Amino acid sequence: MDDGKIVISTKYIKSLIYFILEAFMVLSIVIFVVQYLDMLPTVEPGKNKLASADPVSVANTFMVFVTFLVVVGTVGITAVGIYLSRWWGREKKQVLSENWSDMMETVKSDEKLMKRIKEDLLSDSLEEMMKEHIKRHKEEISKNVKKEISDAEMRIIAKIKSDKSDKQLDISLDHIELQP
Repeated sequence: MDDGKIVISTKYIKSLIYFILEAFMVLSIVIFVVQYLDMLPTVEPGKNKLASADPVSVANTFMVFVTFLVVVGTVGITAVGIYLSRWWGREKKQVLSENWSDMMETVKSDEKLMKRIKEDLLSDSLEEMMKEHIKRHKEEISKNVKKEISDAEMRIIAKIKSDKSDKQLDISLDHIELQP
């Protein structure tokens, strides 16, 4: 923090957002309960706002209200998540770009470091790793090509036999060799 920048962890931001959403939901439920208790019938005839409290309608109203709060909370969390992921992506890209340019400047200014990097990049171990990788993939490609050739051979033979059913044909492509 010597450069005067303030760093805020996303962990604390996330916790703060969850706390605010929970507080909003609790406050909304408390307001609903207070309104519900205010609507209940009382002993005094002029005080109650409903002639009778229908429990099914109150329960339905509460479920709709809570569902609405959950949907609003979910949309809010999603919007904040999308915003924070875009912001983090931009920041990450900028930091990587700055680090890459700093690294390239350092490498350009230091001859010994440049020589060492070149040696490491063009070392025999890297070349051996690449040869092994290429060899493994060549074997896989060779197997796939041989399978495709044999499948094509069978289709050609079937087509020729169906066109010339009176002649016996024996066609084989087994002598074809694939060169690496």
